[in-house]
Amino acid sequence: MWSLTCPKLSILTPAKVLLFVLADAEKLAKIPGIIVQGRYDMVCPLVSAYELQRAWPQAEFRIVPDAGHSAWEPGILGALVDATQQFKHTPSYTG
Repeated sequence: MWSLTCPKLSILTPAKVLLFVLADAEKLAKIPGIIVQGRYDMVCPLVSAYELQRAWPQAEFRIVPDAGHSAWEPGILGALVDATQQFKHTPSYTG
């Protein structure tokens, strides 16, 4: 499991990141997105991606049936490349 030191929190874990994102989910409303989740991910369980998708319903939700957490697993990598290709010609949402 990864962690990140944060001045306001002792350890920033995936579960805490999800709580922060869900607390401000309305800010995602006009931003397109794709959630890619490995079925066997033990670091960020499937329920976390499901909760994010419920808070961000316009995002596509792709579950990779034979993958875990690593972005280098073939199924995850393929889904991430496909998602990137889908947004290649999409206008920026940085403003």
